[in-house]
Amino acid sequence: MSLDTYKREVCESIDGRKEELISIGEKILRNPELGFKEEETAKLVKTVFKKMGIKYRDKIALMGIKATISGRKSSPNIAVLGELDAVISPNHPYANKKTKAAHACGHHTMVTNLLGVGFGLIDSGVMKNLDGSVTLLAVPAEEYIEIEFRKKVK
Repeated sequence: MSLDTYKREVCESIDGRKEELISIGEKILRNPELGFKEEETAKLVKTVFKKMGIKYRDKIALMGIKATISGRKSSPNIAVLGELDAVISPNHPYANKKTKAAHACGHHTMVTNLLGVGFGLIDSGVMKNLDGSVTLLAVPAEEYIEIEFRKKVK
């Protein structure tokens, strides 16, 4: 198969999950969590990884999750990153009333894209024909906030 065929199959697989991915993104948007506190978001990512049938490692840097989708060879390995955390943005329309957290930086879309890549590669079956692997990394606490709390966690 040609590269264009692989791309088309991956994109069609992602499009086939459109409603599910939008729902995931909306759920994350409406339930923002601050860094090292992304429990529900991490749980959601793990649930989706399980649904995809891929093994993952969790609790990396407390809340992070890592899953690798293998091709015919392990190299090269491409990483796709999605940030789990929100920022403090009390005036955001979806800000958590208690914590003032909101996904004002678009991290909810990053995690959704991360999961879309996973669905596209797995549902299309293209990885069996490609060299290398793709590692999906859902990472915590990227934003530089709540420094005193983070010092305690460290």
